[in-house]
Amino acid sequence: MRRDPSGLTLRADPSALAPERLLVFEVRGAVGTFANAIKKVPGLELIDEEELEGDDQDKAPEAYLLVPDAAALQNILSLWKRWTTGQELGSGFTPWRDVFATLREIRTWGPGDRVHEEDREILEEEIELMGDDELVTIELERKRSFPPTLLLAV
Repeated sequence: MRRDPSGLTLRADPSALAPERLLVFEVRGAVGTFANAIKKVPGLELIDEEELEGDDQDKAPEAYLLVPDAAALQNILSLWKRWTTGQELGSGFTPWRDVFATLREIRTWGPGDRVHEEDREILEEEIELMGDDELVTIELERKRSFPPTLLLAV
């Protein structure tokens, strides 16, 4: 992780971030404790901290870390694995230990993050009410390098 410190950005909103270089930090406990721990990691900057504030509806806030490359992503996941299995992180990683203590999980961003559980439930209910000959139309918005808008039938 000997990279330019400005290459690591922590956000509360994953939109417009490169999914192949995105880690999801599932926060447990007080969001403020997590935010304070992040501030102590050299090179990490918490963006949109106000959006991270937990509320009654969001019992499990998430933060998204965009890393500069796959090697940095693997380094963080390796540290997390060592910490969760009770291994020493090594000299200089105390700030990461403090971050890890505020988390339920760290994982790479994946398909489950694209459609949230509430949205999935609504879609399932709509499909159940439809006849066999009806189509579900889904509109996808084009992002920079993604293919043009598609219509999918389910």
